[in-house]
Amino acid sequence: MNNQNQSKYLDKRISTPIGIVIIVLVAIIAGAGILAWQYFGTLKEEVAIQDETADWKTYRNEEYGFEIKYPSDWMCEQNVFSSKPNLVFCPFSLTEVHSGETICKWKTGASKPQYEEGMIYLFAYNNDSKPNNLKYHYLGSVSGKYYYLYSESNKLIANQIISTFRFLECSSIDIPNYEIAKNNNGNPLEFYVDLNDNQTGRICSSI
Repeated sequence: MNNQNQSKYLDKRISTPIGIVIIVLVAIIAGAGILAWQYFGTLKEEVAIQDETADWKTYRNEEYGFEIKYPSDWMCEQNVFSSKPNLVFCPFSLTEVHSGETICKWKTGASKPQYEEGMIYLFAYNNDSKPNNLKYHYLGSVSGKYYYLYSESNKLIANQIISTFRFLECSSIDIPNYEIAKNNNGNPLEFYVDLNDNQTGRICSSI
């Protein structure tokens, strides 16, 4: 093999592994870029959701031990067609003045008194039988009450309202060395402790 052919052969042998290394490095850099984009994109999205509810109003109920936020251009009031602590949320566009007070608008011409469509409701039940309806969103339970948010429309706002719901504290029981677990939002989780005679006591629960 003459010197010229030998040189081409050596160049080819050298360039092949270098090319492979370059391809691998490019693939690694591209993969890292995609992962970084996904991570920071998700982070920005979470921050944006938090910022959207930052200036919302807060409804706080000390008697029943929960609080929930709702948009600044909405109002919240006791559901007059139901019992405590049930609530109704309505946008300002669905309010009216009744006896000098601004309230969520009632439907006219209905066979029985009810609110106009477009409202969002918070219901509390005394049992844990979940309504067989996809429009009910389970929020959690405390002190024997099981909470749901109900919405026929306004899906985006309903989901944001759900994300702000929290219990103020768990029901307390005088038992040493127990802890209350928290979920990612800081809300209490369902937690059980063993009592005497193999009984079980629920401290509190939430999603």
